[in-house]
Amino acid sequence: MINTLATVTPEILEDIAAEQRLRQTSEVFLLFAMGSQFDHLIKLQLDRLGVYCLVADPTHVGVEDVKLLSPTGIIVSGGPASVHTDVLPFDTGIYELGIPVLGICLGFQMWAAHHGATVAPAKNREFGVHNLDVAQIGSPLFEGIPALTKVLQSHGDRIEPGDQIEVLAGTDNAPVAAGHLGHLWGVQFHPEVTASEHGGQLFENFCFNICGAKDRFPAEDVAGRKVAEIRERVGKGKVLLALSGGSDSSVVATILTAALSPDQIRAVYIRGIDRPDDEAFVNKYFGHLDLVVHDATDDFLAALAGHTGMHAKRVAMRGVYKEVLEVAATKFGADFIAQGTLYTDLTESGGGHSSGARKAQIKLHHNTGLGFSCAELTPLDAAMLTRFATVVAEATRSFESYDHARALEATETFFWSYCDDYLELVKTRAYGDPAEAGPASARRALVVSLSVMLRLFAPFLPYCAEEAWSWWQEGSIHRAPWPSAESLVATAGAGADERVLTAASDVLVAIRREKTSAKRSMRAAVERCVVSGPPELVDLVDLASSDLVEAGGIARLELAADPGATEVTVTVELAEDVAAPSASEAQPSPGDPGAAGTVAATPR
Repeated sequence: MINTLATVTPEILEDIAAEQRLRQTSEVFLLFAMGSQFDHLIKLQLDRLGVYCLVADPTHVGVEDVKLLSPTGIIVSGGPASVHTDVLPFDTGIYELGIPVLGICLGFQMWAAHHGATVAPAKNREFGVHNLDVAQIGSPLFEGIPALTKVLQSHGDRIEPGDQIEVLAGTDNAPVAAGHLGHLWGVQFHPEVTASEHGGQLFENFCFNICGAKDRFPAEDVAGRKVAEIRERVGKGKVLLALSGGSDSSVVATILTAALSPDQIRAVYIRGIDRPDDEAFVNKYFGHLDLVVHDATDDFLAALAGHTGMHAKRVAMRGVYKEVLEVAATKFGADFIAQGTLYTDLTESGGGHSSGARKAQIKLHHNTGLGFSCAELTPLDAAMLTRFATVVAEATRSFESYDHARALEATETFFWSYCDDYLELVKTRAYGDPAEAGPASARRALVVSLSVMLRLFAPFLPYCAEEAWSWWQEGSIHRAPWPSAESLVATAGAGADERVLTAASDVLVAIRREKTSAKRSMRAAVERCVVSGPPELVDLVDLASSDLVEAGGIARLELAADPGATEVTVTVELAEDVAAPSASEAQPSPGDPGAAGTVAATPR
């Protein structure tokens, strides 16, 4: 979902003030997103004008919030709801603040109904481009707009003429296609779309003629900003690109190649439901990328078998699309998955600006809401990759100075602690539902770390490493790029702290030591485990507490912060040892009812 303003706090107000200082303005506009598929186009129109606009969630931003923001003007968008049948999530007290309001379609009907005008189902619904007759040419809303112009309409209800509203314009089936009441203005068409002639002029008139805005912030280089944002977000990480050859994904490919180095990007073209020339186009214009062509024809045909409706086909196709990309992301060790998803893909699929307003699902796109598993890493997983980064840096320096023994020693030392501690801590979580954040994080960390570890061992175990690599990676391990510490740090993310792994490992070692001293199995249950020590170190243990509980078999884990302590102490109480039944106790006698259905073996 696209971010919207959902709450007004002192921190939010300070952020807005900072943006206003940057723009050298005291003005701000509010756009209440009522669920229209064109909400983003309204925002785009205002951005083009250079005014500062915030998209607001009508279910959370009310009249008191608007008073705090003191906007220059307010726009209420359209949406699939009806003033007759739906309870609309909007604080009508906003209409009484005296701030100029422009209602578009549903937004117009909302304030019209609020002030007593009749809004009724139209006998002839209007969908498409119609002629608009401007009755009030001198109106500030229509300054510079011809008396006859074309507009795009999409509505089933209409506002009936009455004493409440001054009629500014009409169409054949909408006698009040534009209206005015005091500081409230409204249009029964979509000025934000290109099919509506002079729509940009109408927004210009509302913002500057009616609301009295004076400041324009120059439009920036959007592509340049995106390139900078991607560089900052991805860092040294890897991006898997779903490349179809269409304009959307081709634009994403162009921006990614401008932002990142070639070894950070792998493009995947999925064959099976493509057009005849798509693959040739991709090879021609993007063959310079690390491009993988995956033939999923059989998978698509199997998934689509028996489906006749378009919606059912899209749902079936989504599963194949996601599976191919998930596998490719795993093989590449991708930190991100990129695809060409338009705002209209989101809105038509029932998404868009994250407001509580009802949205219509026009069609379910194959590339929206798939929940890819490039999840944010847990503190423990990030800690492991951060520690591993120091190992990679040391091994790389050793190889470059031809100190192969030191490179092997650093790698092997980490490998054993990785197996003894980290794998023991995360193995239960890793086997969990991959759709959940915890298991997805564990699997991602394991994929990244194991691919790097194989690469470090490859010079010493060339054949074994090559065999293991071929099980899940493309090509030869000996042609794969050498791993970098910077890439691991980028994958771990900002704020990763390797001390989380150290703290969790120390507690796990203490539990193992207690079980060994008691001559108990490592699977023995722990009744109670108390970890006490300096608050900072106890907090680190807390970040891995759920994994510790699973790995140690802990029934009750207690964390006690002691500001006066200088080190962590671990107290372990093992559960009562339940002796296993003897062979005679376990074997029921022939006359025992419990022997029914059992077969006793006859000694030979």
